[in-house]
Amino acid sequence: ETSCCRKSGPNRTPPGAVDVAWAGWVSVLDAFVIYIGAQLLAAVVFTAWILGVGADGEMPLAVVVVVSPAALGAAAYLWLRVRYADRMRAVLGRRPWAVSDVGIGALIGIGAFFVILQIVLRIVVGLFERRGVTVPNVQETFQVVAQDPTAAPLLVLATLVLAPFAEELVYRGVVFQGMRARAGFWPAALVSAAAFTLPHLGDGGGAVADMVIAIGILPLGILFAAAMERWGSLLVCAAAHSAYNAGGVVILLLTSGTAWS
Repeated sequence: ETSCCRKSGPNRTPPGAVDVAWAGWVSVLDAFVIYIGAQLLAAVVFTAWILGVGADGEMPLAVVVVVSPAALGAAAYLWLRVRYADRMRAVLGRRPWAVSDVGIGALIGIGAFFVILQIVLRIVVGLFERRGVTVPNVQETFQVVAQDPTAAPLLVLATLVLAPFAEELVYRGVVFQGMRARAGFWPAALVSAAAFTLPHLGDGGGAVADMVIAIGILPLGILFAAAMERWGSLLVCAAAHSAYNAGGVVILLLTSGTAWS
């Protein structure tokens, strides 16, 4: 029996799980510390920008979109390296990455885009509107960025590369694997999906917008957890996340106004 699946005492590792160093609820605490660290790193960058260009200098929104996920990824790496040293390699999954992981993840992400974003959320929004409830814009920041053609490379970098890898590192690599090491799939999937959803709330401008965001992101988090459970590779999750985001980016760029017509 390998060390990754060794069972001992009340904290034995469930079958199929990896006994990571951050097993159990400590993984949620780690994610919280990483999130706070990311906010501090981003604040340092924003402060440096202001000091560099003057008090009246405002950081372009496209740069803000890049800084946030970059800070999350940097905070995750630094915290895991300091706290767990060489044991942090387990965050990448239970098996070595393969080129096929990208294709598998892309298929998952594309399927999720059409099912969750184009079908489920359209039905939900339609039900709200039939009851006379207006659903606020939940992608306002990205729509503003997409209206500037020069910002397209930064938008693509942030949503297709930085955000997928940083968020999957924290929510599937740390939280899901950590909870999975002490519980079954569904408790781990639900906790990691909830942790994934919470930081996305509050950007839509009200309770209705937050409900729509949660309805879209919570099942997405469960799906990515299922991918981690099935293939044991964080690359599959990151590729799925990237492909899902890519669908939204394409629509944003095609519908963002005269700048792209």
